[in-house]
Amino acid sequence: MRVKVIFDSKQGDIINQYIIFCRVFDEQVKLYGRTEKAVRETIRICKNRNVLKEYLAKEEVSTIMFGLMDRERLLEISNMWMREEAQAEGRAEGKKSMARGLFKSGIDLEAIALSAGVPVEQVKKLISEPEPEPTAG
Repeated sequence: MRVKVIFDSKQGDIINQYIIFCRVFDEQVKLYGRTEKAVRETIRICKNRNVLKEYLAKEEVSTIMFGLMDRERLLEISNMWMREEAQAEGRAEGKKSMARGLFKSGIDLEAIALSAGVPVEQVKKLISEPEPEPTAG
């Protein structure tokens, strides 16, 4: 099997213009992040350089680019929330495990509650919850 990698093309053809467009976009993202300003600047610069000018003059191109940027931003935010949620769950499991361990080693509930900065009732609840099943792996 042979693979042809296009890293540049003939000056002025559509492939060359698209490569230039991508490079300009990458530069603007480095400057402004994945923002509306990066998209607007990319379009402005490329139009001034006559790169994909006839395509970039169409309003739907901007709309599509903004839509893609919004989708990427939503995915980034969603992933961030998922990571934060997983970290919070991990911290909660760690607290439960620590409370159980301290209780099993003979530390009284009041001391555990005081060291954790939570009410005794919360420690009782943590200790009474079933321990998670170990996962194979």
